[in-house]
Amino acid sequence: MTNITSIAKALNISPSTVSRALKKPEMVSLKTRNLILHEAKAQGYLTEDKGSVETFKGRDNLIGILVADLNNSFSDQIVSAVQDVAYAHDFVPLIGCTYERPAQESKIIRQWQDLGLKGIVAMPTHNFSHLESLFSDLKVVLVDRDLENFQADKVLDDNFLGMKLALDHLHELGHEKIAVLYGSTNVYTFKARSEAAASIKSDCELIEINAVSYEELYMGAFEQLNILFMRDKARRPTAILASNNAIAAGCLYAASLKGITMPQDLSLIAFGDSHWMRFYPTPVSAVRQPVTQMGTKAAYMLLERIKGNTQEFKTEVLEPMLMPRSSTGQNVA
Repeated sequence: MTNITSIAKALNISPSTVSRALKKPEMVSLKTRNLILHEAKAQGYLTEDKGSVETFKGRDNLIGILVADLNNSFSDQIVSAVQDVAYAHDFVPLIGCTYERPAQESKIIRQWQDLGLKGIVAMPTHNFSHLESLFSDLKVVLVDRDLENFQADKVLDDNFLGMKLALDHLHELGHEKIAVLYGSTNVYTFKARSEAAASIKSDCELIEINAVSYEELYMGAFEQLNILFMRDKARRPTAILASNNAIAAGCLYAASLKGITMPQDLSLIAFGDSHWMRFYPTPVSAVRQPVTQMGTKAAYMLLERIKGNTQEFKTEVLEPMLMPRSSTGQNVA
């Protein structure tokens, strides 16, 4: 299957280097970037340049996979799941990444429009519905993001249930002073999770990090944890609920530099269970999302829509589960 990992494996380099070369080319040497671009084109991963577009023109078995941020393992898992279904049914998937930028999203959709794609699985930005006039007969399935008044099949994670599982777990451990860190509410998932937290536990401290990219969320969380621990001990949160894995990683980095131990000084839960979390020196409690199942269901929904086997739009909401680990413990403050 084609993804950042497969490109990295072919070149015997790290996936993070591939990601940087595609997103921030100035951070990678010209020689390395050229090798990565060549391999990405060879594997059919890139669709944004003219040469790549010309390669796919005239084909009638193309679908698109539009994701938010390939620095985030969630997007990569969605891509892998959709690709598996696509290849098994003789469709060729093209991958586009918006990095939560509406202008980038618009550019990708316009380029794909010229290729005659049969449909797309999309993790849209808040501006996606404004592109509806471009779709024509293009079939669309939304994954992990809901848009009001947008007519499409949807596969969603139950954000309310995920937040409830996390907050109930912290409450059972005796935590009352809980801070919920989340990114820009322009992103559907952050908006849904912050609103869920407020409705479940009205005295949660809600802290918005005005950012959408992985790096900005990471650094924003790093700064916020430092600010929180500048407070008097009586006013500090005893637990933090990080609304995605970038925020969790930033909190962990700040905690390690300040000598904050878990769960003695602070309990932490991440919304999203990246593979590294179970292997961190203090394994991180997490809300595990059914990511592969979400991608697979979205892909099959798209195939049924392309075949004309379904009329009414469907929304499937899948349930996450809580994975308690060593980063959460009884509040002893």
